[in-house]
Amino acid sequence: TTALAEVAVTDGVLTPLAPVAVASFDVGADGEVVAVQGAKLAGHARGKEAWSVVTAEPITAGPRLDADRVLFGTARGELVALTRADRRELWRVQLGKQLWGSVAAAGPLRLVFSTEDETLFAVDPKD
Repeated sequence: TTALAEVAVTDGVLTPLAPVAVASFDVGADGEVVAVQGAKLAGHARGKEAWSVVTAEPITAGPRLDADRVLFGTARGELVALTRADRRELWRVQLGKQLWGSVAAAGPLRLVFSTEDETLFAVDPKD
């Protein structure tokens, strides 16, 4: 578990706020922090939890904040995309094996790794 310091972004300046214990996180260009704690995905703004979603299985990859969506991978091998605005599920793709680590950007694609069979998946988030 890593201690995450919440930050506020004002005119491009980061200001540390309240600490939160998380497994992984991502910070959007607007300063929103999305953090993973087991099966819970939570958005934080100005030092406070602004929203949360609890999944049926542990989140083991990501999160990744894109301009209009949040992506994460699950222990069951699913890569999931939610809207940033209302956390509505946009899509869910079954990749077959437990996903692990970051969801990274590579041009228009999003990359995620499976430790079970050492496979790197490339997914087009617009599909």
